[in-house]
Amino acid sequence: MLTMNDSDRFRWLFVLLAIFFGQLGIHNFYAGHNFRAICQLILTLISFGYLAWIMIPLNILEAIFVLTDGDGKKLA
Repeated sequence: MLTMNDSDRFRWLFVLLAIFFGQLGIHNFYAGHNFRAICQLILTLISFGYLAWIMIPLNILEAIFVLTDGDGKKLA
């Protein structure tokens, strides 16, 4: 059985959030990378979503390579 502390975050949920809501930065809010998430959200809102084609590949790369959350703890 999987036990979870309040600070544990799951990598699979981070990846799903990055794929489906990556342009809004939701996955970075989940992982605790708040500055990065706010930048993504502002960029999406300012461009009215037209820059999503740039951010989609970046979100996929981020989902692959991010191993820790904002506190430096490994994503479970």
